[in-house]
Amino acid sequence: MNKFLLAISFLLSGCYFSSAVAQEFSIGPEKKANEEELIEKVPAEKKDTTKVKLKDRIYFGGTVGAQFGNYTFVDFSPMIGLKVNKVVSFGAQSTFQYLSYNSQNYSSNIIGISGFTRVMVYSELFFQAEYGVVNGNFNLMDEKRETLENFLLGAGYNYILDQHFKMYGTILFNVLQTPYHPYQNPLIRVGFSYGF
Repeated sequence: MNKFLLAISFLLSGCYFSSAVAQEFSIGPEKKANEEELIEKVPAEKKDTTKVKLKDRIYFGGTVGAQFGNYTFVDFSPMIGLKVNKVVSFGAQSTFQYLSYNSQNYSSNIIGISGFTRVMVYSELFFQAEYGVVNGNFNLMDEKRETLENFLLGAGYNYILDQHFKMYGTILFNVLQTPYHPYQNPLIRVGFSYGF
C-alpha cells in the first residue's frame, strides 16, 4: 500500500510539474510524447485482480477405515471444505461408524457431524479446531443412545500426491473427553482430499 501511495504521489507531482512547465514554456508534440513515456514508466503496485472461482476454492475428501476381529470398527467420514484464502479454510464432516465387541456382546452405530477450521502455518502444515456431536450407544451396560460433544484441537500435515490430490494426517485432542467417548486422546486421522 505504501508503494502504491508513493507511486500515486510521484505521478501527481510529475503531472503538476509538467503542467507548470507547460504553462511557462510551450511544449511541442515530440516533448509531450516523451513526457507521457516517462509517466508510463513510473512503477505502480500491481494488484491481483483475478478472482478465484468458487469451484476452485472447494475441496472434499474424508477418511475410510476398518478393523475386524473381536473388536470390529468400520468408519466412513466424508468432508467438504471451502478455502477462504490461502491460509484459512472452513469445512464440515459427517461420521458414520459401526463398533462391536464380540466378547462383550456389544455393538453400536454411531453418527455424527462436525465443523472445522484449518489455518495453514507453514507450507503444508496446519492447525485445526473442530467442534461436533456424535450420537450412539457408548455405554456397554446400557443400550440407551446418547449424544456427546467433541471439541478437538490439534495439527495436521498435507502430503501432496499430485496437483489436486493430497493425503493428510491429523493429531487431535478432545478437550471435552469423558470415559464414554468412543475414542481416547489423541485421535489420529489419515485421509485424502481433492482440491485443498
